[in-house]
Amino acid sequence: MNRMQGELHHPDNLQVAAAAALLAVNGAVSLLLRLGLGRRLLVAGLRTTVQLALIGLVLRHAFAS
Repeated sequence: MNRMQGELHHPDNLQVAAAAALLAVNGAVSLLLRLGLGRRLLVAGLRTTVQLALIGLVLRHAFAS
C-alpha cells in the first residue's frame, strides 16, 4: 500500500483491539508454557502505549505552531 507523503494513518478500534489481542495471546502462551514472561509483557505493553501517547502529544504540539 503506497501512501502519499504527509498522509496520516489513524488506526481504527479494530486494529487497536487486534494489537491488544496479540499481546494477550503472547501472555497466555507465556502462562501456558510457564515462561515467566507475563509481567514483562504487561509492563512492555503499557510502556509502549504511554510512550506512543506522549510522543503523539509532543508532535501535535510541535506541528501546531
